[in-house]
Amino acid sequence: MWQERIVPALREKECVVLDRWVSSTCAYQGYAGGFGMHNVMRVAGDSLARMWPDLTIILDADPEVCARRLPRKLDRIEAKGREYHQQVREGFLQLAREQKNVFVVDASGDIEAIQEKVRRLISEVSFT
Repeated sequence: MWQERIVPALREKECVVLDRWVSSTCAYQGYAGGFGMHNVMRVAGDSLARMWPDLTIILDADPEVCARRLPRKLDRIEAKGREYHQQVREGFLQLAREQKNVFVVDASGDIEAIQEKVRRLISEVSFT
């Protein structure tokens, strides 16, 4: 994905939007999975020319709020228990405390309010 899609798009000065990147691996496998976020970052740093994007937005909500929004049929990650999902959330929040350009948006409200918060945040960031 990095070599085939992202690098060419960035060379063309295109905006690249992803729903998951290193931050997700840090939270899911690194923090909640026990591999260690710094281990994930070390592997990513050795593998990628650019590990952190200009902006990472974490849409944060309590796991109970998230569970209510899930479809009835869950995939293997979604089916993991509340404790696991709380650990994933803690991993994302820790990243936001440790990394620059990682911002948390309260996603517990309605979609229009969340969208407005995200738009406002994007408008305030300087992209390189």
